[in-house]
Amino acid sequence: MNNKAVAAIAGALILVAVVLVWGAGEIKSLHTLATVPEGEYSMIYLTNGETYVGKVKPKASYLEVTEGNLLAISNVVKGGKAFLDYRLTSFNKGVLWKSERLVINFDSVVFYAPLLKSSEVVKALERAQKAGVVEETATE
Repeated sequence: MNNKAVAAIAGALILVAVVLVWGAGEIKSLHTLATVPEGEYSMIYLTNGETYVGKVKPKASYLEVTEGNLLAISNVVKGGKAFLDYRLTSFNKGVLWKSERLVINFDSVVFYAPLLKSSEVVKALERAQKAGVVEETATE
């Protein structure tokens, strides 16, 4: 092989290595591409099965959550009718602990997504916020 061929192969290998390293970094940070409307509530589902609701700001290796709430959902049968019941417990009101923000490592996050403003959970959060309530539960 001549010097031009060796140089071309070496250049191609360097280019492939650069693309692979860059691509691995991009895959690691894909969560930062998620579009979460600022100031709106999102649901965060964790690897331990817990669900949090709050306002999310993705950072490099974690989610920052403000106005955080623990969402507990259960099946209830009342009067022969089955329905889903929910309970929201605020993290900022001091019931579990008082914290203005939660920091959740991405290793613990299965997924997160914005909630519709018309969802019952968002409506309950807005009602609780206006009333200064620590817990909000579903009503029939």
